[in-house]
Amino acid sequence: MKLHQGHPQPTNHTWLIVICGGLIMGLALGVRHTQGIFLMPITLDKGWSRETFGFAIAIQNLIWGLAQPVTGMIADRFGSRPVMVGGLLCYAAGLVLMSSASTPTAFTL
Repeated sequence: MKLHQGHPQPTNHTWLIVICGGLIMGLALGVRHTQGIFLMPITLDKGWSRETFGFAIAIQNLIWGLAQPVTGMIADRFGSRPVMVGGLLCYAAGLVLMSSASTPTAFTL
């Protein structure tokens, strides 16, 4: 496939960036989309309703969506690496806090 003049051919470095971006998105979305698997074990273990679990996951998804424009602006200003590292650390901390939550409020937060 020939590209128009003025458009450089993709290099191996370009494909590496695309593949890494896809892997990062796949891992992030994989964690988000597998939360439903834990509905029964968490609700049975904690004695919470499925509505409590569903509300916490819904809040997580809403905040994730609302944060996108803000994180995009931060990435434009400081680069994508600090945003990805910060997001990874925040997400990991949130998962750790969710796993150790003893009340529905703590689980939601």
